[in-house]
This record gives sequence, structure tokens and C-alpha cells, in this order.
Amino acid sequence: MRSRRWKRATFSELLLALAAANCVIVFTLLVVYGRGVGLGQGFFPAVVLAALVGGPVWGVLAGFAAVVLDVTALFAHGGEETWSRVFSTADIVRLTSYVLTGFAVGYASQRGRRLLQDSLDVLEGLLTFAGRDLTTAALASQGLELEIVQRLSEREPFSLLVLDLLPAETDGADEDWEREVAAFLSSRIGPGDELARIGPGRFAVVGSAASTEAARHSLEAYDEKLGPGAAVAVGAAAYPADGMDTLSLFSAALDRLHAAAVAAR
Repeated sequence: MRSRRWKRATFSELLLALAAANCVIVFTLLVVYGRGVGLGQGFFPAVVLAALVGGPVWGVLAGFAAVVLDVTALFAHGGEETWSRVFSTADIVRLTSYVLTGFAVGYASQRGRRLLQDSLDVLEGLLTFAGRDLTTAALASQGLELEIVQRLSEREPFSLLVLDLLPAETDGADEDWEREVAAFLSSRIGPGDELARIGPGRFAVVGSAASTEAARHSLEAYDEKLGPGAAVAVGAAAYPADGMDTLSLFSAALDRLHAAAVAAR
């Protein structure tokens, strides 16, 4: 969630920077050349960008600001007809156009963001109901627990693998990287196996391997695909050799995970 908010803030700042650059360029051209070269409508991109970021209020304010800049540039440009051209019918039309455009674009942008947020909330609810993780769409902790309980009820051998993964040259795993890892792991597990995300950078696989050693061999390809410098630690437990219930299987897998992490340091 933090990664998504940071990206959204960065994108908004970029749009505002483009709006400011548009204002500076058009204002400068108006001061030098006046309106004679068709620059009177040059502030529209800035109004639209401001409305996209801040909604209808920002759009309306940007429309008024555009007219103020336009009139200020006209005075700076000078000329005998300056006073007669200020607050003319053309300026009123220009003001109306800027304000209506800012309001319309801002309203549509705000409405779109609300609809998108509502859709994400519905999706999160559906994924939660299905025991799925919102970031990767893999099983969440609750879904993983239900999967293990179901396999235990079938009394067929299976393995539980717990993986701690950290990308190279970073302090932690962001959402994009975790989605890439989840997609890769999903492509590597066998038919009927289930992938779960149980924490930041931590995944679990409930596999059909009959023993812990067979499960370890199935992970050999993971190291090669995660990228140079990526930290990987794996703990595995097999049913029924390492436990007869969910807690004992997780305990065995986590103990081996911690031992592997210590050995890798």
C-alpha cells in the first residue's frame, strides 16, 4: 500500500510540475509576442493538469489563475490598446472556457478516482472472502490454513514450503516485485499445488511432493530466476513425517527456514 501511495504522489507532483512549466512558457511567450500569435488559449493544458490532480475545485481555481496570468502578461507586453483589450468580451469568453473546462475535467477525474476506489474495495472484499491476498492474488494466511486443513482431511502426503525472499540491493520487497515473484512461483509449482503470501517477502507453497527432500529439489530453479543478489531462504516440512496438524507443520518449516537464513549469513 505504501508503494502505491508513493507512486500516486509522485505522479501528481509530475503533473503539477508540467502545469507549472506550461504556465511559465506560455506567460513568457505572451509577454514577448502578445496574443497576436494565437497564444490566448495556451493555458488550457495547465488547467486540465491541475484539474486532473485536484478535482473540480482545483480546476476552477486554475481557470481563474490562467486568466490572471493572461491579463498580467498582456500588461507586461504593453502597447497602446492594452487597456481596451483587458476585460473585453474575449476575456470573458476565455475565463468562462477555462473555468468550465477545469470544472468538467476535475469532476470527471474525481468521479473516476472514486469509481476506481470503489472497485478496488469490492475486489479486496471478494479476495478476502476467497482467502486471497490483494497484492498478489495468491492465497492469504486464512486461505492457506484452509488449504492445509483440507489436505490433512484427505490424509494424503504433501509438503509445506515456506520461502523468505528479498530482492537484491534494496531494504525490502515492494508490491511490484512481490507480484513478479508470485507470478514466477505460480508458473513453477505443479498442478494442484497452491501458492500463498503470508507476509512481506514471505511465501508458502503447499505442494504434492511426498517428502521434504523432494520438495527441496522442486525449489532449485527458484534461485536462478530471482535475480543475482536476491536473498532466498527455504524451510520445508512434509506430512505426515514432520507433523500431523497445521501448527506442527508450520513449526517444522519455520525452524528449518530460520536455520537456512542463519546458515546463509
